[in-house]
Amino acid sequence: MNLPTSTEPLSRLIELRQREIDRRSAELAEKLRLRERYQRNLAQLDALGSLCTLEPAHKARLQAPRQQAGALAGLALNSAHYKQSMQQLAASHRQDLALHEADLAVTRHALAEIAREREALQQLLTRQRQREQHERAVREQKGQDDLATQVWLRRSAA
Repeated sequence: MNLPTSTEPLSRLIELRQREIDRRSAELAEKLRLRERYQRNLAQLDALGSLCTLEPAHKARLQAPRQQAGALAGLALNSAHYKQSMQQLAASHRQDLALHEADLAVTRHALAEIAREREALQQLLTRQRQREQHERAVREQKGQDDLATQVWLRRSAA
């Protein structure tokens, strides 16, 4: 008869997997917060970029005398450079966000893998405990049967 194996090492392994799941979940939550921050920043950059145009009042002044037109042309050029800088910064943020999304997908996949492994270990532990319990019950039943046999043999002999 096989002696029941101890479930302590398997329980310990499940506990370690749970800690890993908790750690990865916290990491995933942090990455989700970072993604939200990227998205808010992009929305704000897009809003700033759309504000970098000449207002209608400035456009009307461009038709004014040449001295004012030169100053407004410089303002328009400055606004164009600012808008281009905002667009470049937004493009850089979009690229960073795309890389972050890929990293987020890898983290999610790793978390799912660890959770799947933990669940498989938990099922193995449950089966092992059931097997040990069944073996104990069989041993107890055998002991009961042996006692019953002894009692029956003593009564028959007496």
